[in-house]
Amino acid sequence: MLSAAGVFFSLHPKTTEIEVVAEKDKAPGMDIVSPDSGANLTAGNLGEILDMQPGFFLRRYGAPGSFSHISIRGTNPVHTGIYIDSIPVSSGTGEMDNLSEIPLLFFEQIEIYRSFSPARLSSFHGGGAVNLVSPLLEDSKQWKLQSMANSLAGGSVSAGYSDSMSAHFAEVQGSLNRYEYHDDNGTPWFNESDDTMATRENEDYRSLSWFSLLRTPGNSRLLFGVIDRKQGLPGSVQQETSHVRYASRRYLLRGSGELWTTDSAVLSGGIFANLRDSRLCDPKYELESGFMETQQQTMSLGANILPLWFPLENLVLSFPLEYRFVRFTTESILHDRNEADTAFSGELTIRDTVLFAEAKSVFLHDQSLQSETIFSEPRSGSGAVKSFRTGLEYSPSFFSGQKSVSFFGAVNYSERYPAIMEFFGDGALLLPSDSLRHEILRTAETGLNISYLFVSLSSRVFLTDASHLILYTANSQQTMVARNIDAAVLRGFENEITARYSYSSITARYSFMDARDTGSVAAYAGKFLPYRPMHTVSLFAESGARHLRFLAAFEYEGATYRDRYNSWYYYSPARYDVTVGTRFLWDNSSVSFYVRNILDELREDMMGYPLPGRVYELQYKGVWK
Repeated sequence: MLSAAGVFFSLHPKTTEIEVVAEKDKAPGMDIVSPDSGANLTAGNLGEILDMQPGFFLRRYGAPGSFSHISIRGTNPVHTGIYIDSIPVSSGTGEMDNLSEIPLLFFEQIEIYRSFSPARLSSFHGGGAVNLVSPLLEDSKQWKLQSMANSLAGGSVSAGYSDSMSAHFAEVQGSLNRYEYHDDNGTPWFNESDDTMATRENEDYRSLSWFSLLRTPGNSRLLFGVIDRKQGLPGSVQQETSHVRYASRRYLLRGSGELWTTDSAVLSGGIFANLRDSRLCDPKYELESGFMETQQQTMSLGANILPLWFPLENLVLSFPLEYRFVRFTTESILHDRNEADTAFSGELTIRDTVLFAEAKSVFLHDQSLQSETIFSEPRSGSGAVKSFRTGLEYSPSFFSGQKSVSFFGAVNYSERYPAIMEFFGDGALLLPSDSLRHEILRTAETGLNISYLFVSLSSRVFLTDASHLILYTANSQQTMVARNIDAAVLRGFENEITARYSYSSITARYSFMDARDTGSVAAYAGKFLPYRPMHTVSLFAESGARHLRFLAAFEYEGATYRDRYNSWYYYSPARYDVTVGTRFLWDNSSVSFYVRNILDELREDMMGYPLPGRVYELQYKGVWK
């Protein structure tokens, strides 16, 4: 078992209370997503919701509940930060997050950041960040109940309660995940005579989650969460495993509250802890790993100063500071890091224009590595991060009521030096990074948002220039190599339009993303950058009467290099998915029936990891006040 504790001080620039951000109060470049509305109704988990967002690419290693990671605008998934109520689930040094571990019902909104992570969040992630926001406690009492069952022998039951002083949530879910898939026996296109239908096994999982949020009379908040998960790791089709099992348990604790207030400054504070214990059991050495136990502990101490003495009322400044201690251990490796964040954030409002700027530095003051098998010399500045973001947002005031227009433009710059060890996947594999160079990301983006009556439109264009980009190339679960790409260019655009009227709504999303290796290293031959080019289309429609709705969703992903190695183009053809459903609504309850992948397409998301065909799903949701 793990035991650790820490103290963390934090303050949102405009409030000491964690609150649900209204559309008009969004930070420039940030999107707000509600898990239980619009096109997100057909999503079964956090990964599927993010996959619907323009610029996001989900990578699944099997059926729902299996490992899944998210990439933003073509960057590696290790550069995406995942936060639960501002608690960093990501390590910040390359450990990817399994999105299947995170329950959704407890959280009311999802904050999305592309190509940057804001200064108020811990550490820094150059690809972007996702922050799940806990509920805003209201005066009225509320109960929630949700259940689900599907044709993969899977199901879940979750329940929640909230009032003015607390909110509680619990969820139990699991699935056998047995399904048939198309097995080409390693000869995808040049020999179809040996193709067969096989049954996927050892992909079952079970999970238990519990979250509690408490608020004291002094308006302080305390969040506590536990996520316990056990599952099989079936491996790729080329290297199937029948006995490899994985188990993890994570504890999250965060407290926040106002500590000190004067006429010149405000300071808030609290406690922070993120503890994780994971075990990989390979009794028959199918992956040649045997038994491996990993533990990660994160503790931090910090402060955020909000000065109030400025004569300009339309100028808001904040100075977040944080000191973290991170320990990662296995049977043979002990890796300690001491990190410090210093950041600045400012917004200046001039009539209809908001000028904003953020800067952050992450210093690695000390780190140590003890191992019998791996030796790595400490390097000056290793693990350090420098980032800067500036831009403006213009919202003409002559648009009012149901009409609004806003334009924003931003420039992002980040520079990250590899730590002594770079993490990959669930943390069970450590990669020495002595030969890796620091990576630099430079991004310019513009965006336009228009809302007119019942129609809203959002459009963005971005260009990222990367130097020494670190990618993890792989062909299976056990062959991982960290490489530097000498130079790369990532560019694309993202569009979304939504129309709502009465009991009907339609949402259309289209994005294009192209990643090119522009370096001079001939050996790479441009083969190590995924998502090139990538066209994605997402359509959602809902219509009906007050008590009966019909839904349809369509997702298309163009042919591209999806795996981290990208050596087989024919392994990644175009993929599409069609979901249809019906919702019955009465009083405070609803019953939904969905048919996912109704065309029964047998396809892969990652090379060698099949996805299930047609799946039937029945859901019940109830909310009482």
